[in-house]
Amino acid sequence: MNLQDWIIRHLKQKDLFKKAILEIVPDPEKKCDLVVKKANGSQQIFIVPSLLLPNISNLPVIIVTENKIENVDVLIKDWQSFVAHQNLWIYFVDSEKDKYWVINPFTHERITEKASLALGLKTMFETANV
Repeated sequence: MNLQDWIIRHLKQKDLFKKAILEIVPDPEKKCDLVVKKANGSQQIFIVPSLLLPNISNLPVIIVTENKIENVDVLIKDWQSFVAHQNLWIYFVDSEKDKYWVINPFTHERITEKASLALGLKTMFETANV
């Protein structure tokens, strides 16, 4: 299963009880890959197998990337750029094993010890690989 199919399935499963999602569609404006439309607003989804911080708006954003150590290294290296976006969630996904971990860097920055950031992120990466 590719990353796009995985995130669509995952978000719909998470929404089974709330039923907040109206639809998940390709972005007609091509600013992102998908748009999650909800009654209370929209959320952009970027599918990036190799992690990078796309040009994102103030809308809530999900970045979906492969759970590879190279992507974790990019997150660590560019941490402050990711932290600057309060409504950003990053899903690190191994779609073949159906395993993932997710992080909101803005929140994580406030609850973690800076000295243990790299170790903590690499531990989450390894946990999802078990």
